[in-house]
Amino acid sequence: MCFRAEVTVDRRIVNPRAVARGNQHAVLAAARDASAGEIFLHNHPSGRLDPSEADLALAARIYEDGLGTGIIDNEARELYVIVEPPRPRVRMPLDVSAMEAILGPEGPLATAHPGYEDRPTQRDMVRLVGDRYNEGGVAIVEAGTGTGKSLAYLVPAALWALSNGERTVVSTNTINLQEQLVAKDLPLVRSLVGPELTWSLVKGRGNYISIRRLRLAVDTHASLFEDDRSAELNSLLDWVRKTSDGSLSDLATAPGDDIWDEVRSDGDICLKARCPHFQECFYQKARRTAGGADLLVVNHALLFSDISLRRVTENWSQSAVLPAYRHVILDEGHNVEDAATSHLGAEVTRIGLFRLLARLDRNGKGVLRSVEEVMATLPAAGERAAGGNREETPRRIEIRLRPALIRARESLSHFFDAVEPVVPGEDEDPLRMGRGDPRDPSENPEILDRLDRLTADFGRLRREVEELRLRLEEEEEWRERLEGRLLDLQAVERRLESAGHSLELVFRPGRESDRFVRWVAGRGRPGEPLRNVVLAAAPVEPGPLLREALFDQVDTAVVTSATLSAGRDDFRFVRGRLGLSDDPPSHGKRGIDLPEFAFADGSLPILEAERPPPIDVAEALLPSPFDYPSQTLFGIPTDLPGQESGRAFQEATARVVLEFSEITDGGLFVLFTSHRALRSVAQLLRQSGETSRRPLFVHGEGPRHRLLADFTRSGRGVLLGTSSFWEGVDVPGDPLRGLVIQKLPFRVPTEPITQARMEAIESRGGNAFRHYLVPLASLRLKQGFGRLVRSRTDCGGILLLDDRILTRSYGRTLLSALPPAPVVKGPWSDIRQRFENFYQDRGSVPGRLPGSDPRVD
Repeated sequence: MCFRAEVTVDRRIVNPRAVARGNQHAVLAAARDASAGEIFLHNHPSGRLDPSEADLALAARIYEDGLGTGIIDNEARELYVIVEPPRPRVRMPLDVSAMEAILGPEGPLATAHPGYEDRPTQRDMVRLVGDRYNEGGVAIVEAGTGTGKSLAYLVPAALWALSNGERTVVSTNTINLQEQLVAKDLPLVRSLVGPELTWSLVKGRGNYISIRRLRLAVDTHASLFEDDRSAELNSLLDWVRKTSDGSLSDLATAPGDDIWDEVRSDGDICLKARCPHFQECFYQKARRTAGGADLLVVNHALLFSDISLRRVTENWSQSAVLPAYRHVILDEGHNVEDAATSHLGAEVTRIGLFRLLARLDRNGKGVLRSVEEVMATLPAAGERAAGGNREETPRRIEIRLRPALIRARESLSHFFDAVEPVVPGEDEDPLRMGRGDPRDPSENPEILDRLDRLTADFGRLRREVEELRLRLEEEEEWRERLEGRLLDLQAVERRLESAGHSLELVFRPGRESDRFVRWVAGRGRPGEPLRNVVLAAAPVEPGPLLREALFDQVDTAVVTSATLSAGRDDFRFVRGRLGLSDDPPSHGKRGIDLPEFAFADGSLPILEAERPPPIDVAEALLPSPFDYPSQTLFGIPTDLPGQESGRAFQEATARVVLEFSEITDGGLFVLFTSHRALRSVAQLLRQSGETSRRPLFVHGEGPRHRLLADFTRSGRGVLLGTSSFWEGVDVPGDPLRGLVIQKLPFRVPTEPITQARMEAIESRGGNAFRHYLVPLASLRLKQGFGRLVRSRTDCGGILLLDDRILTRSYGRTLLSALPPAPVVKGPWSDIRQRFENFYQDRGSVPGRLPGSDPRVD
């Protein structure tokens, strides 16, 4: 029997109650709900209280959760304490006023930086975040551009770590912000709060090279790759000797995908402490650094990988992908729902599955060939008692495993051959499953039959790979010589099994059909030899899951961004999408005019008994300190061809961009909502001869960071960008002087996830357009608008070529959410004259002082 009891301040055990019986697994289950500082007691009926190995292992396991363990006799007269529970930690609250003074006009920040500007909204935010650390709960903060929000949350997080020894995870959506935090903001914070502060930039494991796997690939490259790749591998060896980081971002040129698959760090293929390179391993060094850091800087993808693993293992208090944490800050918080969606579903691709099989064998090269070459160097059969196994195992590879691999590859080809006719083109909408579409592959008997054969052949191949691995492990010499390849085989086993589960979820979701949206999409044009096919499933509404797996598991959470309020000065939309609304949506009735955004919370109907407990959420909307009325001019032409006019709209866009660039002498961002429109306008600009006078940079014609660097260096460039250029892009100084937004950034309503979420809102009586698409467009438009003015010295004009913002009822909502720039509307010729006057009043090329204040986000 196991009892759980409390421990008083004077170390007396009180209030015991029976919680489990049986074995240590039952105790571990009971420990999930225990509070730190409690003790678990179990009896030894024999009266001998010496702990067994199992007792010691259990004590060590639950001590990590702050729990003690002891042994009692049946009469509860004697007690043997294995591990005392730690004494309750007394948390030191933050002095919010003192913290606010750090950033005030008389504080150390003002002293340290000559360009200091007092920002009252920054100090408002630091007070709010400090209160959340002291009291617990969630803060939702929209902090306009220039507020200095990163310092406003980093200072409380740093002081809390130094006072209480509790780390904070800071998660962002973009690499740019991560680099700003690590290279600029955190060193500044350390100068303000003390040199003891530590932090770590944590990257996903697959970003790091494995020294062991690299050396193994170098030694066996002839059997791994079809072509001679020794030069690339030797180049990586030279880099490993020089780099202190060991991650992809430190490489001047990224290796090919097939090379990186063979040399990257992989949890399924890791020897951990048994690895001869364990101490020098780049990933393990990064992990050790992270384990001792006060602040961890991560991206949303890595954070949700950590949360996904914690959900599966029900581990909320120990290391998973990340070290344990009780406080989290989600910067660029408007992207949280999308990041969670992509990590809580499933996706398989044709290229990915063929690449998985190719790891075993690609035209006679691969892991199997490497294994066979090692086996061939060992003594022949009959030289020792185990000779039969030595003779049988290579033969088994030839007569069972390789044929199973051939069958799996054939089944994979036949399956995708059957799916291919219904796969949309790259420029077409994905085909959504489960909605009665006659093309639906999940309703096609032939495709389902081929899926059955594929999953059966994957299962058979997995069992053959497992059998080979087990046979190799039985032989000591094989086990020693093939240690790395044994891990490769085990990784293939797991991935074959995972691929089977993902395919089943996409094609046969069963009881999950209402919770997941499923689709098939194409990458490339039909008939292309390298055309990829994507089969995916994603949760329709991740909000309740976010509530359960993130916000309910931490003491403090801060969600912040320059864009969180959607069209009015409150956060009902974003609270609903993140699972932070205490009131579940009612079913409502169709046709009723509902309050704006009232049903935009994105959660399923909840019965009264299922209501989650209330969550303490504090909100703040902090305006930008910039003087938009004098720094900007917002123009909306009303005489351009409508977007529905196709070619005419693209020609008008190119013409306006040309004439605007004449006014500004370049320095323009032009933001699009589709690659097709971008390519069309780029072609028209090149035909006009614009590129001979001002360089043109086109999204998709080079890496994003290189396009930005070249645009900035040019000083007179015109950059055309789509989705990733609407946010997370900060061009300092004069190079960016004007902004053109071609269309309002509405999501495509036929995109599967968007469509499914709209249907969920409609099913509850809401208006999906008003309650979902309009708020999302509002947030996106604010992000794009915010690319131009990044400091108090920036000036420039913004053009929106979509006059629906003036003619449609939702336009008022979108306009009200934007910064208070003066709006001019009318014929393009009139607006052009207003823009000429605006730039002439401020000089033909407005002066901008980059980096004048370290707190600009």
